[in-house]
Amino acid sequence: MDNLVPWEQKMQLLWLQPSVPPTLNWLASSFDCTRKVTLTAEQSAQLSSDGQLVIGYLSTDGRFPTVLQEHPLTGICGEEHRSLFMFHHQHCSPAQYPILCDLWSFLGSLPQGPLWNFYYQVLADKEFIQAFFQARASHHHHHQQEGGLLEHSHEVAKTAAMLAMQHQLDKKTVAIAFLGGLLHDVGKLYLFYNQPVGEGICEQHEALNFMCLQPQLNQLRQRDPRLFEALCGCLTQADRYTASYLPETIVRMADRLSAEVCNWRRAFADLPSFYWYRKSKADQRIYKRLSD
Repeated sequence: MDNLVPWEQKMQLLWLQPSVPPTLNWLASSFDCTRKVTLTAEQSAQLSSDGQLVIGYLSTDGRFPTVLQEHPLTGICGEEHRSLFMFHHQHCSPAQYPILCDLWSFLGSLPQGPLWNFYYQVLADKEFIQAFFQARASHHHHHQQEGGLLEHSHEVAKTAAMLAMQHQLDKKTVAIAFLGGLLHDVGKLYLFYNQPVGEGICEQHEALNFMCLQPQLNQLRQRDPRLFEALCGCLTQADRYTASYLPETIVRMADRLSAEVCNWRRAFADLPSFYWYRKSKADQRIYKRLSD
C-alpha cells in the first residue's frame, strides 16, 4: 500500500536550494523530481544558503510544511554534499530509496566528531558505495539477490540500534550498534559471488571487513581508540564466549535475526497461508509458521 502514497506525502530526503534572487522560495529536489516550494522565514533561517539536506515531506498544495523529522541534517550542506547525495541516488534502485534515507538520516543525527567523520568518509567512498548497493549478501543463503547485502546490512543496523535504545544504552553505544550492523558484512564485496569470474575469493569475510574499511578505520583509531575498538568488535564477530563491548553482542543477535527472517519468508513465498510448515530446498531445514 505504501507505493500508493503520493510523492508529496512521503517522508523523504529533500535537497533544498534557494532560488535566485534569495527569497522564501526554494527548490526541493528528491529522488523523483524537483519542485518549487515556499518556506517560512523561520524555516529558511535554519538552512544554509548553499543548499542543505533535510528530512520532510511536501504538502499537497506544494508548500513545505513545518513538520520535519528532527532538523535539517547537521553539517550536510553545500555543493560537495549535494554532489555526493546525487551520486548515491544514481547508484541505488527505487526499492533502496527508503534505505538511503535512513543512511543519510543517521549521519545527520550524529554530533560532529570522530564517528561523524568516520561515517561520512564511508559514504564518500564512491567505489565502495557503488559496490555495496549492488552486492549480494550470500551465494545460496539469505539475501542472495542483487542489492541483498545493503538490505541485510540495513536490517541489522536498524535492529541493533533499536535494541540498544530499548535497553536505554548511551548514545555512543547506539551509534556503534548501527554502524557495526551496517558494516559487519562489507568484506563480502571481495567474495567470488560479488566479483567478476576469476577475480573473487572464497574465504571468511570477517577478516576482509578491515581491508574494505582500512582508510576510514585508521582515521577513527587515531581520533578515538575506544570507539575504534568497539566498532572492530562488531566487524570481527569472533567466536568467543563474551564480548568486550555490548554492540558486538547486539549486532550478532540482529545479524542472525535478519538471516532467519529472510530464509523463513523465502520458504513460504510460494505457498498459501494455510500451509503451516515447509522443508526448505535451500538448506533442507523445516520451517514453521503460525498461519491465520
